[in-house]
Formats: sequence, structure tokens, C-alpha cells
Amino acid sequence: MAKKIILHVVTGFLGAGKTTFIQAMMAELARRNEHQILREKLVYVVNEFGHKGVDAAILEGSAVTSYELANGCICCSLKAEFSLAMMQIVHDHQPDRIIFEPSGLFILSELLQALSGESFSEHLCIGSIVTLIDARHHRTNLNAPIAPVLTNQAVLSDLLVVSKLPPDPAAILDHLIDLFASFPNQPILTRNAWEFASTDWQLVLDQKPRSLHQFRLQTSQRIISNHLLGDKQHQKLDSLSIELAETSGVTKETIDLAMQQLANGSYGKVLRAKGFVCCEGKTWLIQMVNDQIDWHPARNATPHRFVLIGLELQSTRIRQLFETN
Repeated sequence: MAKKIILHVVTGFLGAGKTTFIQAMMAELARRNEHQILREKLVYVVNEFGHKGVDAAILEGSAVTSYELANGCICCSLKAEFSLAMMQIVHDHQPDRIIFEPSGLFILSELLQALSGESFSEHLCIGSIVTLIDARHHRTNLNAPIAPVLTNQAVLSDLLVVSKLPPDPAAILDHLIDLFASFPNQPILTRNAWEFASTDWQLVLDQKPRSLHQFRLQTSQRIISNHLLGDKQHQKLDSLSIELAETSGVTKETIDLAMQQLANGSYGKVLRAKGFVCCEGKTWLIQMVNDQIDWHPARNATPHRFVLIGLELQSTRIRQLFETN
């Protein structure tokens, strides 16, 4: 029988840092490949909630084959598309590993249904299931209406990785204590991915893969023991994609002003905003989680594209806000 493809899943709530973690994960796999005669082939699959994806664009230019499933979650509306994409990857590319980055709203237990069928059991096995936890917003998320999604992701994973840690973790020590108390039975790494040692990557990449049958049994047991049977769907959220007109008058200050107005709640509850903008001679990746706004230099990305996710988003007013700024 041919060697099975290892499927890794990197999940985490909106804005937890999944794409950044996957970039570090790919860099580690590339480093390993340099020392192997037979190099592993890797495929990246991303499921974004917005109509036009941003995460896939972040990895443009890499040597890794990527597939994008946009405009929905596979736990809600894209199960069939996900299944077809996975089978196409298996037959067309025959990779050694697949890294799957689901939407931040992904109900991890629904992966069982998405991978049902003998055809998947024949070709796939399950590697690590990693959940990213945003150190800065863990408390807020666990007290939000969407908290069941985070709980589902955390208790069904093999490893929790705390992301977005400040230089001095003592500054959020109470948040970390809350995290350990919330998920006492889960192994937790309190290091940013770019600080991982080889032993950390062994936990992510070198655990003994499970057959789909073993994965179903293990996950079903965790669902029952953690009383997750009622958490089959997440709260209905809105998604809005914005294509910004390219103008020479766009500055960091004008975009920051627009983002700050989004964060104050008068345009609906924006849980997540992410996109690219070109201003002051540079292309930037802008990310907002709750009221935290971050700017990062970006390359090989299409500027002037934003995706927003939230509750009761006022689409017309939001578009006008960005047109004005």
C-alpha cells in the first residue's frame, strides 16, 4: 500500500495568528528538506470566510502549492468543496503533507464529517491538530458569544500554542494562568512560533500519525467528555470584502482613522479586519482584532483589499467610510 499523506490542521479563533504560524511551520519543513535526499512535497489549503481571501495572498511567491476555499466555512457551507479539493490534491499532486488552515470560525469537530468516506481513509492520515490562542484576547474571547467555537477548537486539538506573546510574558501572566485553568488537560506551548526550538517542532511535525478511524474515535470521545454535542454551528456572522480605489492621498493616518472608527462599534461589531493597502510608497498588511490594530510590511500581495468579519455589519456605511478616507 502507498504511503499515506499526513494532514496537519492549524486552527484558532479569528486573528489568533494562524497564517504567521504556518509561515514558520513551512520554513521549518524547508529547513528539513535541505538535509534530505528525498524532499517532501507540501500543499497548503486555506479556508477563508471572506469573498476574496487575504491569507493565501500572504503566502504568494512561495514554492508551496496552495488551494483557497473562500466565502464560507467548511463546517457550514463548504464541506463538498473541501472534499473535492482534497481529493484533487491527493490525485493531482500526491504530496507528503497537507497543511490545512481553516477559517477562524471553524468547528473542529466537523472535520470528521468533511473527511468521511473510504476514499479519504485510503489516502490520508491525521498528523497534528494545532490550535493557536491569542494571548492578548483570550479572556475577551472566552466571555464572548462566540466562545463555544474557541472551546471546541481547543479541547479537540493535540497542542495549544499561545501566540502574540509580548517580549515580557510576565506582563500577561494572569492571562496565561487563565488559559491553563481553562484547558487543564491540553499540552500548551507558551512561545511564539519563530522562537520554537527543534523539540517544539517535533511536537507539531513528528507525532505518530493516526488513521482516520483512530482520529474519529479519539475525537468522538473528547466531544462526549467535554459536552460538545450541542456546538455544531457557530453564530451567524457577516462577511464584507472591500476593494479600495488606489489614490495617492491614502496615508497610514487616514487608514488608521477608518480602522479606529470601525473598532468603536458604530458600524456593527467588527471581530476581525484584515487586508492590504499601498501607501507612502509601501505595501502593508493591516490586521485588526477587537480594537487592536497592527501594521506589517508586505510583499507579493495585491494592495487595496480588505475582508471584515463581524455581527450586523453596516456594509454601505463601511464602504463609504473607506471611500471617504
